[in-house]
Amino acid sequence: MAAAPYPGYRQNQQVARARRSTPTPRGYQAIDGGRQRRRQIIHGLRTATGADSKYVRIASTARG
Repeated sequence: MAAAPYPGYRQNQQVARARRSTPTPRGYQAIDGGRQRRRQIIHGLRTATGADSKYVRIASTARG
């Protein structure tokens, strides 16, 4: 097995695996405050409802 690319890599992999397997978004909240989840919701809205592009642009770029 090759060396890990950076310290904590293996732990991150474990977290990612756990995150994929759990139905609740708890992993998201713990790691990045639900940003990924918000992005998924925004993108879902964009594709499903063809939401107002002005709103989508503001929502998807307002990340600091």
